[in-house]
Amino acid sequence: MSLVADDDTLEDVQDVLTILESYIFLVNIFLTFISIFINSFHLIIITRKSMRTSSINILMIGIAVCDLFTMFTTVYKYFNLVDRENPECITGDSLMKVYMDVTSWSSQYHFRRSSCWLGILMASVRYIIMRKMSNVRHTKIGEPRMGFILAAIVFFASVLLTVTWQFECKVIENRNFSLPVNCAEHQDINSHPKFSIILRPLSNIAAVLITRTYFILDATISNFIPCLAFPTLTVLLLRQIHKINERRSEMRRTSVTEENEEKHGLTTKVIIFITISFFIAEAPLGTIATLKTFIDRSNPLFRLLTEFVVYFTTLVTINSLLHPIFCIVMSSQYRETIKSLLRIKRKTSVMSAQKKVSFGSTQVIHMT
Repeated sequence: MSLVADDDTLEDVQDVLTILESYIFLVNIFLTFISIFINSFHLIIITRKSMRTSSINILMIGIAVCDLFTMFTTVYKYFNLVDRENPECITGDSLMKVYMDVTSWSSQYHFRRSSCWLGILMASVRYIIMRKMSNVRHTKIGEPRMGFILAAIVFFASVLLTVTWQFECKVIENRNFSLPVNCAEHQDINSHPKFSIILRPLSNIAAVLITRTYFILDATISNFIPCLAFPTLTVLLLRQIHKINERRSEMRRTSVTEENEEKHGLTTKVIIFITISFFIAEAPLGTIATLKTFIDRSNPLFRLLTEFVVYFTTLVTINSLLHPIFCIVMSSQYRETIKSLLRIKRKTSVMSAQKKVSFGSTQVIHMT
């Protein structure tokens, strides 16, 4: 009796979430367009020569790129997918359209995973630099080249997981069996779409175990480890700041002060706030993804967790908006780069205006 009551409660909660879902999607797509605009400007600033001076800033460039592409996939999914919550519910009348839909899901997984790990590496590099500031061997990790190497490793590792996931998805034509039960919210699961996707058929128990292991590994790497890493790194960075403050007089004597801290990239305060925002945005989604790995799709709890994804995805969008804001508020190097860029543009416009005036004057002289 209690189980039936629990199921009814879950369904009631899900009904409420479903009613609000369309409004949340609208809010998220609105924030997404703002994020695309702000992060495009952010990418212009962070890629300036004056900013490409450390591995931390290079990793921040990688995060900005990931944020932009994540937002682009969000826009695509909003306007082109029938079901924006479940990749296994992709259907369509065009083979190309189905492949594009699958790619949009895998791309979003790839860029969000990469963004998380770039954030983890950025905080880790800052922590190492703060601990070993006087050790030349360790400060080399702050060089731009190291940032490119770390970013390349993250992107390559994430691509391997993404390609594996996409390989597991098989497009079939003229489906003669029903769609998964969790697709019922947005389409008729007993319809027979021309094209749809399924997980590749598994021929034996070993293949089943390998596939199951992959999904658990993916959830662990993409979600669970970042959930633990972000708060851990935040605590470590805060402790290191506390130690540096206690030895402030000694740090001044060795010329390692807050004023020259940005020689090694964005300030520690910026990185701490970015790390915290990553944790707030990704921890709920990471927890949900990990739980869904162990829950059957027909379970009402699985559908409820999927509904929560819609809401927590908005936090990811807000997180992408906050990165440039943190940089502007807390990084003097970033602000100086913006000022420099705006001055260049202003000087260019003034010079072009002067040339036009000069050219006009010359024409008048010739005419007389």
